Amino acid sequence: MHFNLFKRKLSVKHYRFMISLTVFLILAANTTGKVDLDFVNSFENFLYDVRLNLTLKNTKDTRIVIIDIDEKSIQKQGRWPWHRNKLAKLVNALFDDYQIKALGFDMVFAEEDDVSADLVLDKLLGDSQFQETVTQNILKTQKYQWQTDLRFSESLIARDVVLGYIFKNHLDHLQNATLNLLPNPIISSSQLNGIQLDAYRPVGYTSNLALLQENAKAAGFYDYPREEDVLRKVPILQLYEGALYESLALSLARIALGDQPIKLTFNALDNNRNGVNLASIDFGDKKIPVDSSLSVYIPYRGKQGSFEYISATDVLTGKVKESLLKDKIVLVGASAPGLLDLRATPFDESYIGVEVHANLISGILDQTFKQSPAYMLMIELLQLLVLSLFILWRIPRAKPSSILIVLSFVLVVTMSINYWVWQDANLIIPLASSLILIFSTTFLHILYSFFVENKDRKRLSSFFGQYVPPEIVKKMDHQEAELSLKGENREMTVLFSDVRSFTTLSEGLNPSDLTQFMNEFLTPITAAIHEKKGTIDKYMGDAVMAFWGAPLTDKAHAKHAVQAAFSMIEAMEIISAKFKEQGRPEIKVGIGLNSGQMNVGNMGSKFRMAYTVMGDAVNLGSRLESLTKNYGVSIIVGELTAQLTPEVCYRQLDLVKVKGKNQAVKIFEPIHPSLISKKGFYENLQFYHQALRLYQSKNWDEAEKIFSQLNDESPHLLYNIYLHRIIRNRLFDPGDDWDGSYTFTSK
Repeated sequence: MHFNLFKRKLSVKHYRFMISLTVFLILAANTTGKVDLDFVNSFENFLYDVRLNLTLKNTKDTRIVIIDIDEKSIQKQGRWPWHRNKLAKLVNALFDDYQIKALGFDMVFAEEDDVSADLVLDKLLGDSQFQETVTQNILKTQKYQWQTDLRFSESLIARDVVLGYIFKNHLDHLQNATLNLLPNPIISSSQLNGIQLDAYRPVGYTSNLALLQENAKAAGFYDYPREEDVLRKVPILQLYEGALYESLALSLARIALGDQPIKLTFNALDNNRNGVNLASIDFGDKKIPVDSSLSVYIPYRGKQGSFEYISATDVLTGKVKESLLKDKIVLVGASAPGLLDLRATPFDESYIGVEVHANLISGILDQTFKQSPAYMLMIELLQLLVLSLFILWRIPRAKPSSILIVLSFVLVVTMSINYWVWQDANLIIPLASSLILIFSTTFLHILYSFFVENKDRKRLSSFFGQYVPPEIVKKMDHQEAELSLKGENREMTVLFSDVRSFTTLSEGLNPSDLTQFMNEFLTPITAAIHEKKGTIDKYMGDAVMAFWGAPLTDKAHAKHAVQAAFSMIEAMEIISAKFKEQGRPEIKVGIGLNSGQMNVGNMGSKFRMAYTVMGDAVNLGSRLESLTKNYGVSIIVGELTAQLTPEVCYRQLDLVKVKGKNQAVKIFEPIHPSLISKKGFYENLQFYHQALRLYQSKNWDEAEKIFSQLNDESPHLLYNIYLHRIIRNRLFDPGDDWDGSYTFTSK
């Protein structure tokens, strides 16, 4: 609700423009990387997964076959790792018997085969007793049979075999940075010729034995460094020591298609030839779109089982039909328990890792990679801008009944275009920011329309006249600023006051006398509050609630509240003296003050509204008023109030945990200026604070001496409180983690 008598610095259109602009700028900053909104990025990943699941082909690619070291193979051929002569037999069978096109191993052979008989034979052949004997000749023949690494390496010669290896992106103190022979890079540092790439840069590797690596046609890394738990993108190339190395999938596809060299293709408008403008990796007629990190979106065909699996033992025993393997691209992987490499994907939390390579190869063959080119950033920003302007144009004009239609139209158009581009052009236009913008700006515009109403001076005066004095209303009339009754958060000070023993007092009065008493009591109380620019919140019988800092901002809200409290005590002393002369009971009041962030505004129901304050700081103010009787004082203020009024002298009463609060707060008693001038006041105050510090540090004896001395000189309930606590704490130690506070269990 707004009162139109105030000059508004911005028109309604300007406010609506600011709503759209703010949301647009926040989301644009996230899009351009200026800020990182995790919830937007998480939502984007979720939407990517949804689109992927909706468009999965779920068809089998028969061009790629996985030779599976499964549980059946382990049972038939023995536990893994198998000796290399068995792997040599597998390679020979695949190429000689089944005539496959190319073979890739989703594993690394980093250690020599563990064949202990080889060592025994070497020892026997070196013994002079076996020289030139028949036994020695037999052993020489057997030695070759047991040189399994040699036999395996020979099976790789002149065949299209790609071995796997691992790049290390992190090292611990137990790891060697490099192990064995790294294959030749696909693009050397000299070929890169100074091109700056933002690729993954591993710090080491574990590769194959030199004997094997030298005889293999190629090798590719099969580890995929990930920044997320779910495998959506993987690097197709990594940069190590200035040269580029290819992945297992890229290497195997390239070898299967004729072992053609690759080249880096940059955007047509690129002049710098750097990673940001890298468009694709090309070989032959194949084009692989990559981002600046040389990564690709994995072109999943479907859920697990999108490729033919053949048990390795069936190949070794010749039980596989030749047609299943002839001219196929073959990957050797493992699914046996203990060997299984599982990855989380957008559609399966336990996806067999070897199928990731198979999907990449299939995507290379079919050219089905989704891509998000560098120019997609500008498209996303343009999309956000167009949506912001459209919503700014349509939503404020729309009736409540038609807002849903407008919203549905925007959503349908946005999502339809996104789906069409995804499906037909294989382009990924980010969707999360657009959906968030649509819903958030629409919601904010609706809120603005619902709550922002202009009011005139008359309504202002009639409304606020019940809370603040006329001079404040007059000042509000001339305030050149926007005034709102909407809930807003401000730093303010709240006051609660209550008459001590009011029930007993009221029982001795007839209704007429009680009414007269209340009028005589509340009038000077209200005057004291109004005099110090306070706002009366409400009267609650004998209790009064007021606050400072609204509806007009008051930078000295705490100071004015404390001054009003002093004035209220002075007024009560006058009234109490008058009542005493009339034979009436003496009147004493307790006042609680607290400052802090509060929500102030017009609150209530459709039947009755009230301009009031709410919040934790308000609740604490009420608790402080209740504590005045516990400490035998008239006024208690919270810590922030004391900090905001350095000109006032305070006595720290305690460190307390009030009911409903776990955090201890310091409470203070403001000292009336008339008491400060008394002889010895400051000395006694310092003496008291010394005793309080000793008490809170569990120095019971020294604290007890000072409190006793103070109580003897000037008896006070406060001193007796601490003397009794010391006795109790000696009997029941509060513990080493005691913070010096006292916990109240009642309001």
